[in-house]
Amino acid sequence: MIGKLKVKENAAVLAIAAVMAFLAVLVADRLVLHGVYAWAVTTREYITMLAELAVIYLLLAAGFCLIRRPVRRLALAVVVSMVFLWCHVVLVPLVVAAAYVAYLVGVGCLLRRMVFRLDTGEGMWADFLLGSAAVITIFCLMSALGIGAIKWLRVFVIVTAAAMAVAGRHAIRFSQPEERPFSRIQFMMVAFILVMILLEAGRMNISVDFDTLWYSVRSEYMLDNGPRGIYENMGTVGLVYTYSKGWEVLTLPLCDLPSHSFLLSFNLIMLCGSLLLAYRIALRRMKTGWALLVPFLMAGIPGIMNMGISGKSDIITLFLQLILLFYMSEYICNRRMADLWLSFCALLLSWTMKPTALVFSTLLFGMGGIYLLAARRRPLHARAREWLVILPCGAALFLIWLRTYLFVGVPVTSIFSGIFQKIGFRVKYPFLVWSIPDYGAKETVADSFGQLIRRLWGVFCLPEGDGMSRVLISWCSLTVVFFAFVWLGSLFLRKRKGQGDEEVLLNLDRLLLIPLILGSIYSIQNLKQPDGNYFILLYAMVILCGCGLVARLEDYTVQRRLKQMLVPLTLFNVMMVTLSNLAWSVGFTPVQWIHPGYFDHEQIQREEMISAGNAQIWDVLSEDPRTRVIAVGDHLKMLSFPCNVQTYTDITSSNGNDCLMDSEVSFREYMEYARTDYIYVEAGYLSRDQKVYGLLCDCICAGLLTDVFHENGNVLAHVDTDGQPGENADRNLEVFHSFYIPFEDL
Repeated sequence: MIGKLKVKENAAVLAIAAVMAFLAVLVADRLVLHGVYAWAVTTREYITMLAELAVIYLLLAAGFCLIRRPVRRLALAVVVSMVFLWCHVVLVPLVVAAAYVAYLVGVGCLLRRMVFRLDTGEGMWADFLLGSAAVITIFCLMSALGIGAIKWLRVFVIVTAAAMAVAGRHAIRFSQPEERPFSRIQFMMVAFILVMILLEAGRMNISVDFDTLWYSVRSEYMLDNGPRGIYENMGTVGLVYTYSKGWEVLTLPLCDLPSHSFLLSFNLIMLCGSLLLAYRIALRRMKTGWALLVPFLMAGIPGIMNMGISGKSDIITLFLQLILLFYMSEYICNRRMADLWLSFCALLLSWTMKPTALVFSTLLFGMGGIYLLAARRRPLHARAREWLVILPCGAALFLIWLRTYLFVGVPVTSIFSGIFQKIGFRVKYPFLVWSIPDYGAKETVADSFGQLIRRLWGVFCLPEGDGMSRVLISWCSLTVVFFAFVWLGSLFLRKRKGQGDEEVLLNLDRLLLIPLILGSIYSIQNLKQPDGNYFILLYAMVILCGCGLVARLEDYTVQRRLKQMLVPLTLFNVMMVTLSNLAWSVGFTPVQWIHPGYFDHEQIQREEMISAGNAQIWDVLSEDPRTRVIAVGDHLKMLSFPCNVQTYTDITSSNGNDCLMDSEVSFREYMEYARTDYIYVEAGYLSRDQKVYGLLCDCICAGLLTDVFHENGNVLAHVDTDGQPGENADRNLEVFHSFYIPFEDL
């Protein structure tokens, strides 16, 4: 009997190894050798980056293994990291962002200890949660009172930070988690995690992605556009401007600095927090070595790591979802009601960050709550009025959703506006109703199933072809597939039961994974173009459950062989992470030893616009950052103007409302609503036979566009919603026809 079991176990392990080897070779051939990354692997920048990473890894790994004193190990990591960050021009932004995160944690610590007097284990996660919620609430209230300008928010932060440093220096105490000694292999894993974080930091300045440039780094113009701050109607109609803006509000003090890296560094710190928290969650379920595998494998996932240098809210949403899971786990182990309230707080705050959190975070908390009821895990430690801890997060959620409600008429946009409309909400002018997409609604069952299989293959195995470009840059590599096959193979392997709470937590993880898988499959099937970053919570949970599964296998030989497979898998993951990022850039920020401390993105954008013939136009639009402009031109380039710009694409795309530009009458009505100051038209963007070209001519004839100014074929016109036809209008039309350079005349 034992011999037969050994045969099954060996067969299962060999089958997993064979399938993974085949997939790795297939992906390397189709994507790297002869695919979209073939151009990058031979560049000098990529080869130099790999060499630099290898040297840093060897230095850190050798130092961690040879140095015995923890303080000296820490000093080595700090010195190596600071030198690397300085020479790649990102040290100052990271220090500033880290100081701001420390401020948020300090605010939360004071609230937890001195206001709510909350009893919890590791309080750092709760402190960040409460501090962030409190700061978002205060920033929203300052906007409602007419003092929401960024300069006043920054004054508030500096003054309160100084007050806390003086008055609260004895009150704030951070709990120290239990230290567990690492083996040499584990120190090598820690060095790998640190190197992967440095990889993202090293290319932060040159990897600013499309969505970050579109709306995230423009908060200084979009959320500080009048005396009411975030509640000032921006006049924009694009869907991205109506999303829940919790992350953007939280990071407002960092957003108007000359480098985008100050803002992006905040997310890099959230990435570090997510990896550390994943380790702490895993420690409740398995031994140190297996627990460390969780952040180790997460550090090789492009979809997780690349979000750390994007100005999107995905990574902080993941961090809050992990906080939710962490405190639910703490509740199971310690039966403290305070932990369950903190888990609920994380749910509420995640809703302020990203619309999709309304689904995935709710599934996570709801399924966990059902499990707690079924397992009869009733609280043993509960104090009166502990529920008051939800007030800061509840207030932050209400005030963030209030912004969207005031503008749009529903508290949450994206696919949820149609749902809210069915329960009585009404979408306001000039917005449209967005609904849950059903990309395969008209297909037969067979066609729909075939479409699902092709998309699952693309999302998890080989992201190539139509609709997979946004999956490729935030892919899960082959890690999810590996653990899927491990689960299938485990059906033929013997497993031991966990002891006490360990088994309860592992059962919880498996249960939580079910709705995440079903929700992800629904998204993959129905969205017109799925993004890899939609599924980063799924990636993290698959790794957590997968490591827990392997750790429970009885046969040590099988465990060892599966762990050995992680070596080539990790090397494969490193290749995919180093090749991919959301901006499709290659290499690091060029090494500089003498610099002002940051990479000046604002100056680079100005020089690019001037080289495109917009020197005088730039000066006009930069006089007041609250100037409102509709730019007819290249979408991304137009957003470089230092003011409140929305593009022709913002208005007319599927996420806008193209009816607003149907005629001169509708366009006049919209610009009066939006309080638009200028219309800008980029040279060479339009052809004379395009509908929008005729619309602009009609607006000039009607006197809606006046004071037409031209520079190198570009045109800037002032908007006068009370303008009338006349001699001036005819003269402005002649200037437009004479000096604007259409596409066919380039």
